[in-house]
Amino acid sequence: MTRRALLLVLALSLSLASNAVLGGLLYLKSQDATLYAEDAAGRAEERDTLMALLPALRPRVSSSELAAQLRSRYPGEQVNIGSAEVQWRFFHFWFDRSGRLEKVQWGS
Repeated sequence: MTRRALLLVLALSLSLASNAVLGGLLYLKSQDATLYAEDAAGRAEERDTLMALLPALRPRVSSSELAAQLRSRYPGEQVNIGSAEVQWRFFHFWFDRSGRLEKVQWGS
């Protein structure tokens, strides 16, 4: 095998190996993009759910009234009532000492 043929085989081998690595990286990035898109769609759904609840979230709503609203709109879903909090799905509705709705948080 001549030196030129050896260099061509080496260049071809390196080219194939680098293409395989780059193809694998592109595949992984596309999988990440798919996961991010699914996550964004889930968050948009949660946002839309909260937006649908806004008419019921007036400042003077009590925790028991809010829990009753949630149970009537979404039967079969768990609603937890604490001393100053109502927890439903990933939403936390916080109430101050006078029983007024203070803030709403999203998270586990």
